[in-house]
Amino acid sequence: MRTTWARRVLAGGIYLGSAVVIAWRLTELALPRVTSWKNRRAAATFLSPERGRLPLPETTIRYGTGENHAILFTDYECPGCRAQEEILERTQGPGVEVSYRQLPIVSLHPHAVQAARIAVCSAKANAFEIAHRALVGESSWSTAPDPSAWLESHGMPPAVAGRVGVCLATTLPDSQIAADRLLARRLGLNGTPGWVLADSVHVGVLLPAELESTRLEQ
Repeated sequence: MRTTWARRVLAGGIYLGSAVVIAWRLTELALPRVTSWKNRRAAATFLSPERGRLPLPETTIRYGTGENHAILFTDYECPGCRAQEEILERTQGPGVEVSYRQLPIVSLHPHAVQAARIAVCSAKANAFEIAHRALVGESSWSTAPDPSAWLESHGMPPAVAGRVGVCLATTLPDSQIAADRLLARRLGLNGTPGWVLADSVHVGVLLPAELESTRLEQ
């Protein structure tokens, strides 16, 4: 009888432990918040000479009044990135001006490169914001046979969508994505959403109060 009771207690402990681990993992996936002090030190030494080259004017979107500035490495299939976008869209007051760079995590998100290529080419056509909001808003781009037609159906002018299509037929977006990945690696960023702040980097979702105190001097 004692043996049976002990086994039940042990089994209960195992189930409880498993439930805790699963709950923690679900929370982590829903709101990833990982800050590495090693990354902070790497960023502090790297950011000073590179700061002026980090923002890309053609991929910059203003949320709120955009008084603060930051760089955001994103992956269009990343759940945390989508959660971050929802927070940014609700940002008011001082807000933040975000310059986007691409960091598709192919091992987790097989279609992310396709979206990143569309984003890069749209930026080259001075239509990044239209493409970015469309890419964030849904996932039908992953099965769209014609990205230009898909962008046109989401509000991009036909002539501009045509230029994006021409760009997508080249290696230009691949070169930009490779450059962004290299930059992320040099900064110690190993995930998304990946923020470059004034003197540090941060992997994970930033909340509104944190965004209000974010500043990347240019």
